[in-house]
Amino acid sequence: MLTPLITAALLYVLGAASASAFRIPVLAAALFLFASFAATLVSFRFRRSLLTVFLALDVVFAGACLQSLAANPVSADHVRKLASPWGMELTGTILQEPDYNKGRYYFLLGAEETRDSLSVNTAGHRAEGLVRVTCPSSARSGVPLLYGRRISVSGLLKEPPAPVKPGAFDYRRYLSNKKIFAVITARKIEDLGRGKENFFLSIAARCRRAIRKSITGTLKGDEAALLRGVMLGDRVGLSQELKEMFIATGLAHTLVVSGLHVGLVASIFFLFFHKLLRLPRKIVSFITMPFTVLYCLMTGANAPVVRATVITLVVLMGYVLEREPDMLNNLALAALIILVINPLSLFDASFQLSFLATLGIVYLVPFFDANFKKVLPGWFATPFAVSVSAQIGVAPLIAYYFNKISIVALVANIFVVPIMGAVLALGMLTAIFGFFSQALAKLAAALNYALLWYFAAAVKFFGSFMFASLNVPKPAPVFIAGYYAAMFAPGFKHGKWVFMGLWAALAIYVWIQVFI
Repeated sequence: MLTPLITAALLYVLGAASASAFRIPVLAAALFLFASFAATLVSFRFRRSLLTVFLALDVVFAGACLQSLAANPVSADHVRKLASPWGMELTGTILQEPDYNKGRYYFLLGAEETRDSLSVNTAGHRAEGLVRVTCPSSARSGVPLLYGRRISVSGLLKEPPAPVKPGAFDYRRYLSNKKIFAVITARKIEDLGRGKENFFLSIAARCRRAIRKSITGTLKGDEAALLRGVMLGDRVGLSQELKEMFIATGLAHTLVVSGLHVGLVASIFFLFFHKLLRLPRKIVSFITMPFTVLYCLMTGANAPVVRATVITLVVLMGYVLEREPDMLNNLALAALIILVINPLSLFDASFQLSFLATLGIVYLVPFFDANFKKVLPGWFATPFAVSVSAQIGVAPLIAYYFNKISIVALVANIFVVPIMGAVLALGMLTAIFGFFSQALAKLAAALNYALLWYFAAAVKFFGSFMFASLNVPKPAPVFIAGYYAAMFAPGFKHGKWVFMGLWAALAIYVWIQVFI
């Protein structure tokens, strides 16, 4: 079960988690890595028996080194070290399509240069790093806030605000997990023309704008907001009441572009080319790959989307090479790719929930599916098994991050998730038709309206129950660790004894609390 790739992923995670827990400095982590690498070379030449041990340490210290470096940028030009108590002028390039909500634009800026507003020196100071920009409509002054535009932002550059009380949402940590260490609220913005653009990101940004325009032009109200959320992960315009119902019913994942969405998009293109156009499966696999990558870039390439994209590409390549995919291996590969690019993703809730939901499905569905089919019809048993497995996989983390456990999620997902493919397919048709025929676009949108109305109605119905969700205390990390150890232990050698030992430890702990 522990293949070399899975072992490498676990060792890398161990190193990154250790560096974060013990706050290992960058220099110390680098020295450990260098020493381990030197020992590996020596053992390769003189003592092969120790080679495996030092290779494992190389991976651990690599994870520690990259995590420490990501959490503590060493460059003197990094925006984290340029924040000041007075205003400044920040020059950079817009790296993502802005979101608009309640009179404000929000976007990510790649810093290039800063200039103090109080300094008599007109020369700028080189800058690097990511900055989260908040721009009131009044400060925009007609500047086109589009991907790839180079702009100058005047305002107060500072660190993200820390939580005001224990247990509150930690916005600073949330942004730092995405390598964003500074924020600025714009008082004035100037357009400096086109900046450095990535060709593929530019295409993805244009596609995103086209889809948003087609949705806005053909649908209104909650249905339009729902389709933007399902297709693009854009929840702007969705009422606060409906958002809370999505959380209470355990359906919030449908509004966050994730593995479900990537898998559906890849399936739509695969079936279209294979079933309708009758193309060979190998050719269809090659054609589907760029569409999958484009959708990943178009929706922001967050950790769940990258994870699903990597797995999808590996599965499609397996069709080309006529090899059966190993889902656990693919999951480990996706984790390594994401964590090498940004080790701080390990501490991001979306990364953890995405991987544990997938792991729960891969690991538990065969067991539940076989047993549910003994008492339930097959068309219901399999979706129910998937829903149960995913909920078991993420339950402790949902309680930890949101202090909620959804009671109706198991049933609600069965009534909503199956229509997601049709909603996405009709949404794509609406966007494609919008390029050459508004009448056809409105026809596809009209068909989608019925599904979106049902979608919203189902969420409101399940969310209306008094006990749709329960508020629960935040579980202790040791409880979460024990939960997952008990969940996965039976799959390993002597795992059943570990499982029984954990249950015994839990029983002893409970009785101690009773006697106290």
